[in-house]
Amino acid sequence: MENNFNEDDVINRMSRYQFSIIHLQDEAVGFVDRAFAILYDDDLQRQWTLRDEEGNRHVVTYNKNLQKPMLIGGWTELRHIYELHDFHTIYLGYDLPADFGNYLRQGRFKYIFLYGLRKIVKCKLLLRNHPKKSRKIGSGWKEFCTAHGFHQTIDLVFEVDHMKSNQNVKVLTYCNF
Repeated sequence: MENNFNEDDVINRMSRYQFSIIHLQDEAVGFVDRAFAILYDDDLQRQWTLRDEEGNRHVVTYNKNLQKPMLIGGWTELRHIYELHDFHTIYLGYDLPADFGNYLRQGRFKYIFLYGLRKIVKCKLLLRNHPKKSRKIGSGWKEFCTAHGFHQTIDLVFEVDHMKSNQNVKVLTYCNF
């Protein structure tokens, strides 16, 4: 079984978390993905600035309620601008405040240990500053993907302890149903 993961794409996606907001017809709020709200509760502020593909910005208010996370202010205006009148699921990306690549770079790690459900694999890090900044997971990455059956494009969540520099990285799959 061959894995189709491009290591550059994986590293580039590490700094973003994809989540959804569900709009129900005639609701004045947008329902935020609860897993996202729980995972990033400490980082999420009450006011968000959303930016679309064309660079338009919209400010919305988040209720910071982990039981029923919602966008409560600015949502009605957003619905009108994009003509969201029926049932819609909107997919968004969240730029993480602490970029994973910078975390690895600041730790000055030569290797990281990827912890999956089936196997722990030691992987070499390839960090470069010149001529262009790049970061890749080298030897060990393909072994990790093969061991876990990652052979199609899926979203992965890389979890580290931001309180201390640590080479141990938990790898979780993220499924958005």
